[in-house]
This record gives sequence, C-alpha cells and structure tokens, in this order.
Amino acid sequence: MAYLNSDTIAPLLGKQVKVNLKGPEAKVGILFQVATDHFMLQTEKEMIYYNLDHVKSVSLDTTTVPEITGSMFLDPIQGSSITEVLGALHYKWVKINRGGPEHVEGILINVASDHILLLVKAELVRITLFHIKSFSTIETVIKEVPEKIVEA
Repeated sequence: MAYLNSDTIAPLLGKQVKVNLKGPEAKVGILFQVATDHFMLQTEKEMIYYNLDHVKSVSLDTTTVPEITGSMFLDPIQGSSITEVLGALHYKWVKINRGGPEHVEGILINVASDHILLLVKAELVRITLFHIKSFSTIETVIKEVPEKIVEA
C-alpha cells in the first residue's frame, strides 16, 4: 500500500492546501513544515500536526493564492518526529484527532516510544502513537500537576 510521504508534499510548502477530502480530519490551511513522519498545517485558528501515515490526500487550491506574511503563523513546535513534537507538549492541553469517535482532549502527561498518556477528566488514557492521526494544542498551560499523576 502506498502512502503519502514527505517528498510528495514538500513542494507544497507555503501554499494553501486541503488535507483529506472529507470528514473530521479534513482541514484547509497553509502547509508550514514537512518532516519525515508528519507535517504542520496552519489554519486560521490553530497549528495542526498531521501523522503522514493517516493522511489520505493533500490538495492544492489553484484558484486562490493567499498572501503569506510572517505574522500569520502561530508559534509552532518544531521537531524531526511526532514523538519529539509531542515531547515538547508535556503538561499542555492537547486535542488528539480532529473529530469522530476517537477524538479526545486532555493534558499530555507523558510521551513514550509507542504511546502517550493523557489526563482526560479523572482518567489516565493511553493512546498508541500509531492511532494518532493529528493533534494540536489548546492554549492552556498546567502550572502544577498533582503528585499521583506524575507517579503514573
């Protein structure tokens, strides 16, 4: 089975694209950065990090050409891998997957080599990295984490 890879979408850097055609993961924005296993899409409201293994299509809108300015980009977290980017989000509120039955929001507690640990209300939820289609931050920083959570 053939997947999209970083070489395929790299020529679209800085251009307005649509990721996936339909569904909760479909978004339009500026392709901001491409790494080996993920890419970053700047939408009007947020920076979304997409796992390349789960992207079905990337379309270029040839009818509109947005004027790109430095001020239009949020402060992205750059990393060479999804694990590295997620690691920079410890104790931040994140949204995993865009919608559908598997989307979830919570505080990122830990990042391991094959899964993350997310505090969702009163539950600690383990999510395998393979099943993360996309993620973004929600601008809330947790200043103090209860001791019981840190020990998990």
